[in-house]
Amino acid sequence: MAVAHQYPTKPLETFAKGKELRRQHAKHLWEITPGRVEIMGLAEIICSIPAGFDNYANHGYGANFGRIMDDRDLVIKCLEAWETRGFGRDSCAICRVQMGSMFLGLQNLSRTGEHIQPTMAFQVHLCDNTAKAAQILSEYYGVPYLTVDLSNPSQTSRAAREFLVSQLMDSIDFMIRVSGKEYHDEKLIEATHNEWRTLVTWSKIYELQKAVPAPLDARMLHSLLLPLTNQKEKKEVADFYEELYQEVQERVKEGTSARGFEDARLMLDGIPPYYYPQIMRYPEKYGGIITASRIAFTWGAWGETEDGLPFIPLTPQERGLELKTREDAVKSLAELYLDYVPTSASSTSPAR
Repeated sequence: MAVAHQYPTKPLETFAKGKELRRQHAKHLWEITPGRVEIMGLAEIICSIPAGFDNYANHGYGANFGRIMDDRDLVIKCLEAWETRGFGRDSCAICRVQMGSMFLGLQNLSRTGEHIQPTMAFQVHLCDNTAKAAQILSEYYGVPYLTVDLSNPSQTSRAAREFLVSQLMDSIDFMIRVSGKEYHDEKLIEATHNEWRTLVTWSKIYELQKAVPAPLDARMLHSLLLPLTNQKEKKEVADFYEELYQEVQERVKEGTSARGFEDARLMLDGIPPYYYPQIMRYPEKYGGIITASRIAFTWGAWGETEDGLPFIPLTPQERGLELKTREDAVKSLAELYLDYVPTSASSTSPAR
């Protein structure tokens, strides 16, 4: 069915820069650098903690995941490798593939065919799968591991705040002890500012989706999200999202549409169908586009007023707060994730 275009549309100019940031990150991970701090398991949250080292790599659960998921037969082999070692099918499918790839020797396999030995396994506990996986990682690779508990049911309490701060302070000491490397608090402070700036700017971009026509659609949002998920503490990433925000503002001002039509506006709840992303194009046959998704929303920074209305918080710099010490930075990260990041924050946040 042909759908008539109602609005002007054009490619997103900053999209190429986002792709380049993704390529640079993958290249950095697989560079064989003697003496570098190699971290497995830091999955997409509070990424500033290891930034105090001169040279580090945050591998998450391995950068080969995308390549593996493109190969159905290889995915099956990874799942079988997980299950034949006695682990059940009741765990997260993504985790099963990732950990199965570890048993097959693919998780830490570089593009040049060399295996990168992790220095440690470090994980912020958002779900039981990730926490347990860090333990299995450490046992398999023979390295120490530490898990930070971020699943406190009373996030807004003073005790919860102090508990997270003490864990993050301990995690820095753990990383220094395990790696034997010097840690620079000024780099942690800079990374903390960048992490705040990245998440707040992403919320500003997402908020522009209220415009009619929507300047982006869900497929574009998900593609643009990746630098944020694994590099949010880097200056070039925070700068990229500010540049993207400026462009999306211009698209709204010009009335530029994501697809050129918008007979219906849909929202995607849950996790995107990574196994078959093409299905997200199905509404376009009828003039509808998906303008919002829960995944894209939850990776921003959002507060909630006493009246239940959302707002975008100010960064520490915008509030005139100066972070001078390691503890200042850690307390600021605890505020960000306990008060404002929906993936970890409580249902209500103090208005600021």
